[in-house]
Amino acid sequence: RTRVRIPDWMDDRTLFHAIHRACPNSAKTNNQLGSILMNEGEAAKAMLFFERSREIDPDFCDVDYAIANAKASLSDFGIAVKLYRRSLFCTYTSNGAFTNMQ
Repeated sequence: RTRVRIPDWMDDRTLFHAIHRACPNSAKTNNQLGSILMNEGEAAKAMLFFERSREIDPDFCDVDYAIANAKASLSDFGIAVKLYRRSLFCTYTSNGAFTNMQ
């Protein structure tokens, strides 16, 4: 079984795609895949995973920050600022949201 999984560990992208195939209804996995796509400059594709993450778990506060970053990257600053403000109340994203709003 380990030998079968070795290719999944090549990089973050292959690993999280493998996890997504096993757990497509994980908000964290969808959010992570979106973040990987953002790092690759694929904001529009990332939005699909971020929106799916929000749909799965509307209370998962990390996703507001992720969507805000994607919207800012796509020059949709009005929505980005609104979501950054909501992200200020999330322990995991408040510092990044504060920094991005300055």
